Amino acid sequence: MVVQFESFVEPLVVLLVAPVSFVGALILLLITKTALNVASFMGLILLVGLIVKNGIILLDFSDSGCGTKECLWKSPSGRRRESGYGRY
Repeated sequence: MVVQFESFVEPLVVLLVAPVSFVGALILLLITKTALNVASFMGLILLVGLIVKNGIILLDFSDSGCGTKECLWKSPSGRRRESGYGRY
């Protein structure tokens, strides 16, 4: 990812967010007193994968040259359009 983004900080941010989301999900499992079984563990793996994928897409969109607020508002709509193309 360092080669793709031509930076060391951006991929580091994406990789550091994954463990934080994993720990947050585990804390939520403890709060709700849900057992850690195969289904919940698969959900945790899916969560980390989605967080990393979304982070890469948002970083790639932010390199397009728009401002921070503009990128935050435009990126989810572009993401929905891309997922709609994959459905049909």
